[in-house]
Parts: sequence; C-alpha cells; structure tokens
Amino acid sequence: MPKEEGHSAEAMFAMLAFSACSSSLLLINKLVIHYIPMPSFVSTAQFAVCTIFILGLRITGAAEVDGFEWEKVKPYLYYTIMFVCTIYCNMKALQYSNIETIIVFRSCVPLVVSQLDYLFLGRQLPSPASTGALLVLVAGAAGYVLSDAAFKLNGWNAYSWATAYFFIISVEMAYGKHIVGPHLKFKSLWGPTIYTNALAVLPMLAVGARHCGRPVPPPLSVRGSQAGGCVGLLSSEASRADSAVWSGSTLLLLAVSCIIGTAISFFGWYCRSLVTATCYTVLRPQARGSSLGQSRLISTPLGGGARRRKQDADRARKLAAVGQARLSRRHRLPARLPCRRDRL
Repeated sequence: MPKEEGHSAEAMFAMLAFSACSSSLLLINKLVIHYIPMPSFVSTAQFAVCTIFILGLRITGAAEVDGFEWEKVKPYLYYTIMFVCTIYCNMKALQYSNIETIIVFRSCVPLVVSQLDYLFLGRQLPSPASTGALLVLVAGAAGYVLSDAAFKLNGWNAYSWATAYFFIISVEMAYGKHIVGPHLKFKSLWGPTIYTNALAVLPMLAVGARHCGRPVPPPLSVRGSQAGGCVGLLSSEASRADSAVWSGSTLLLLAVSCIIGTAISFFGWYCRSLVTATCYTVLRPQARGSSLGQSRLISTPLGGGARRRKQDADRARKLAAVGQARLSRRHRLPARLPCRRDRL
C-alpha cells in the first residue's frame, strides 16, 4: 500500500492538520472541564454537534456522507465502545491530574501499538533505532512517575484514570486502522466520522450514569427513577451543575471545543487512512506536547498549580493525622483494671 508507506504531500497535510487540532483540543478541554466539571456532558455535546454538522452536509449535498448500514455499523459499534471509554477516561484524567500526566502516558502507547500493528495488521516491527526511541519514551515516563509528588503520596491510585486510558487507547488505535480500510467501501471519510460520533452519543450518556438506586436531585427528578433506576447523565452530573460557571465566555469555550472536536474527528480518520497505526499513534503525543507551553500560560489564572499544591498539602496532613492516630493507639495505656472496691 504505497500511500501509507511514502508520506506524500496529502499525508503530510493530514498529519499537520490533525496535530494542530489535537494540541488545541487538549488545551480547550482542560479549560472547559475547569469551568464545567461535567466530562460526560462536554463530550456528548461535542459528539452531538459533530453529528448535526455532518447531517447538514448530507442534506445540503455539500459532501458525500454514507447512510447507516448494518454491515458498516457493526464493526463501528465495537470501536465506539472503546472510543467512548478513552474519551471519558481522558476527561476524568484531566479533571484529577494535569496535562503533563496525560502526555506522559500517551507517549508510551506507540510501543504497544507497534506490536499490535505487527501481530494483526501485517506491518513490520520497528527498526532497532525506532525501538530504542520508543524505549527512551518509556524511560522518560518512568522518570516522571517516580518524581511526581502525587505518585509518591498515593501510588498508582493517582494514575488510575490515566492507566485505564493507556490500555484502552492502545487497542483502539490498532482496531481503528482496520475499520477505516477499503473493505467497508465508504463514500468519503465523513462516513467514519459520523458513525463514530453518532454512535457515541448514547454510550457516553450511559457512561455518566451514577450507581442505580440513588435519588435524583429534585430539579431533575424523573418519576420512577428512584427505586433502583438510572437516568444516565441526569443522575450522574446534575449535582455538579451548580458548581459549573455558566457564563458567556464558558459557553463560547464549549462552542469552540465542539468545533475543534468536529475537525479532529474528520482529520483523525483522514490521517489514519493514509499512515500506519503506529505513525498515527506517535502523532498525538507529539502534537499534545505543544500544548504544554500554552497550559503554563493559563495555569496561573486557573489556579491549577496552587490548587494542586493545596491538595497535596491536605493529603499530607490527612496521612500525618492517620499516622498519629495509629501511633497513639499503639502506645495507648491499658484500660484501668477494676479494683477490689469496684468489685464489691
């Protein structure tokens, strides 16, 4: 397949466009989640806007868009499940950690994808030089983990969402390359784009479901929803809606994230159709690395650094209190034995 091996001008354009969208969306999502701490809601809004936009292209005839056919929908259902899980894990990881942590975990994904590329997609194994470069990424990630204050305090619990994101996206990258192949005969790449986003709306709402049986807050209560029922997004993130900042600037940020989300969906499939799964996987951490400097510029207004230090200090105080309580119990004086007068 010469198109995938030789990086043509078309492939270079797709990679540059995808890299620009990827680095921008990570930063915008971090801002949006800061003001609207509802990852499922934000992701669903992005999926819905993208789907409506593509349907508009189909209705107006501006682009060829495939209809929903079961032969094509079936493989994309499996991909959608993985896609939704990676998006949600990414959002949760951004909510509880920083951008640097996501980039570090994401940078290790090509090492796994290169093996899946070889085992299932008929690609060659990375050359010794490429393998060495991938191992350097892993060594750098290990160094970051060992020096991170959150890891020293909480261990792997601090990276639970990032770890889940790492394993799921590794499989998603290889499977995504398979289903964008010519065997499904899509009219254009708007087909995979609308399939991914349209099929992801309802699963993302379901991912936001709270444990069944909990009552729904009064403003969003639904009849019959309390006795063991779940209402997805409404029961999960309604309690955090009051803490969200619903200002004009926040809604503008949300709208921008939806626009960039539509762009990255299309250019993601466009790029994936032209390059190997490993090459596509390497692009994303490289693109997201450019958002580090931008995130530093906004860290002071968002208070991210101060908030992180405060959280670390609070956890340290809690650990100290627990340790002191255990020490006091260990050296506690024995209970007073009843004297003879008490027994009488």
